[in-house]
Amino acid sequence: MTIPKAGSGPIRAISKGNIGGVRHGGKAANGAPVSMTDDPIRIAALYQFARFDDPRALRAPLLAVCEANAVRGTLLLAKEGINGTIA
Repeated sequence: MTIPKAGSGPIRAISKGNIGGVRHGGKAANGAPVSMTDDPIRIAALYQFARFDDPRALRAPLLAVCEANAVRGTLLLAKEGINGTIA
């Protein structure tokens, strides 16, 4: 899923852990355990001012992308844009 970005190009927004105030505590929303590897962890802090008429409508598809990519973190969606830290 891509989230429209004000300016040029899209932001690919993915996360797992705390989206919309819901914590998953090391498990995917469907209850499946999240596996850990010895791969290096990459952390990205992000924000983008953008207009989202209905940020709640983005929650479910965004969470699905996050879970599919085993990404954790926090994303805050608001009518004014997106802010977060993901790993």
